[in-house]
Amino acid sequence: MNSCCGNNRRKAVVKKAKHIVEGWSNLISKKFKQTWWVKQRAQICYRCVNLNKKNKFCKLCGCYIPAKITVKKEKCPFSYWGEVN
Repeated sequence: MNSCCGNNRRKAVVKKAKHIVEGWSNLISKKFKQTWWVKQRAQICYRCVNLNKKNKFCKLCGCYIPAKITVKKEKCPFSYWGEVN
């Protein structure tokens, strides 16, 4: 395995972990709860057929949606919504 690929994979995992921690922190502190982009993302995700309505996890990406939608740098892997600048 090429060390370059290993480094890229590690960077992606670290980035994802940071987003998970940030999302849960935002969710607990209710940071960004009333912003237009969180509300817009929530509307999209909560109407999506890929959301497990019981536990609020996305069936496609596996993320916990109430936390994921509060992270500015997150995006839907299926392009339903993107990053906020």
